[in-house]
Amino acid sequence: MRKLGIVFFALGVLLAAGLYLLRDTAWFAAQQAMTMSDSYEIVESAFWASFGVIAFGGLLFGLSFRTPRQPEPEPEPEEQAWTCPYCGSINDPGAAFCESCGMPLDLDQATQDWVCPRCGTVSHYDDNFCSSCGYRRYPG
Repeated sequence: MRKLGIVFFALGVLLAAGLYLLRDTAWFAAQQAMTMSDSYEIVESAFWASFGVIAFGGLLFGLSFRTPRQPEPEPEPEEQAWTCPYCGSINDPGAAFCESCGMPLDLDQATQDWVCPRCGTVSHYDDNFCSSCGYRRYPG
């Protein structure tokens, strides 16, 4: 659209300049006087219409710099509470471990260290009891 605006603008300028020179030449005035035609009014109208072509080209050129409207971002889904697959307790959305039994949210994390829900101590993944308070990792 930017190139099209430049083309219209340049075409309008060339047309206006050519018609301006044509209407002010002695030859054109002599032809007008001899023929008594309406050609002078036609040239005068075309001269003023060329400014419309210039304005249209400028409008297209200016509109080419507009930034496209960005789509509204989709709202992120809210985190939901999760149920422990081992003990069935409902846990907060941000919890990585069950708040009741210490089981990890993702069972693949069962081979990772675990956090004691009673005292918050991080224990080795092989330990079934908290090394600090003795809490059993998997009640049952």
